[in-house]
Amino acid sequence: MINMRYEKPLPQPTPISKKYWEGLRNHKLLLQRCRKCGISIFYPRKFCPNCLSEDLEWFEARGKGKLHSFTIVYSTGYPEFRKYVPFIIGFVRLEEGVSMISNIVGCELSDLKVDMDVEVVFDDVAEEFTLPKFKPVKEKKPMMKDIKKVLEILEKYKEEANVHGELVFGTYEEAKKWIGKKTDIRYLEDPIDHLRVKLFCELVEDGNPSYWDEEFAKKQWGGLLCPPAMLSSLALPIIPLWRPEYIKVSKEGWLPTRIPLPGITMINVEVEGIYYRPIRVGERLGVQEEVISISSEKKTSLGVGHFIVTLTTYYDENGKIVAQEKNVLFRFTPSEGQI
Repeated sequence: MINMRYEKPLPQPTPISKKYWEGLRNHKLLLQRCRKCGISIFYPRKFCPNCLSEDLEWFEARGKGKLHSFTIVYSTGYPEFRKYVPFIIGFVRLEEGVSMISNIVGCELSDLKVDMDVEVVFDDVAEEFTLPKFKPVKEKKPMMKDIKKVLEILEKYKEEANVHGELVFGTYEEAKKWIGKKTDIRYLEDPIDHLRVKLFCELVEDGNPSYWDEEFAKKQWGGLLCPPAMLSSLALPIIPLWRPEYIKVSKEGWLPTRIPLPGITMINVEVEGIYYRPIRVGERLGVQEEVISISSEKKTSLGVGHFIVTLTTYYDENGKIVAQEKNVLFRFTPSEGQI
């Protein structure tokens, strides 16, 4: 709905930002992207701040991100804003990698949290202007009600779960013996293929031309690239349904699942990666996993469990390291309020 009594200052579009404001009027959050280096850009500019190329394109952002920081304004020297205090100014980091400063709306001041999920809303403040603001994304509460029944089922099948890729159960004392263990280097059965890269990019809606446009990628990198975020999925061992007898298949599952601990589930808490060079479609990588540390029992808002730190190292076919990822996982049993 258009606010015909909008009293605050209105934007003054320039030839460079005109497309951005037109998008907002149509309730679309448009960003720029560099066709040469692939980065997303905001605020609107004439050239890329990374590589200085003027070959830019517009695309529609998802409008979702994280509240990086915020301030609550209780007093202001600007007369147009005085009757609206207190109001929230937030620094939002969008999924596309750019940051925006705007109002946070649709929540109580006490509900504000750094790193909370937010999404764009469009405020039609005048006939010719719409402003982007952000509101918290409502958390979806779990649908399971009978926690005791769920835990009974999980307990019943603990022994049956000791199969490849499933959790192995044990004590913390048993788990500590795994610290420092490394797997052999396991080369992927097949090279990285473009179909799998496209499927991954579809899921995360990543339009970087280095992953899609063969002509662009060949000119820029020498070939299509594999997204760094995709490496973790490549590292997971896949136990095939069937292979001929003469093809050797590893019987070992993912290293973190083989560590004997009492927790009945596991989540990935943090990933920190170092990528020594671009990884191209067509490469066949080797993967090696190592257990760095396992914490003593910790009580969190999710439940009680242990933090596991692992290091995954990726090798090319010549045995050279191309990337490393440090993973922090939490193996735990949920508290009643979390199931």
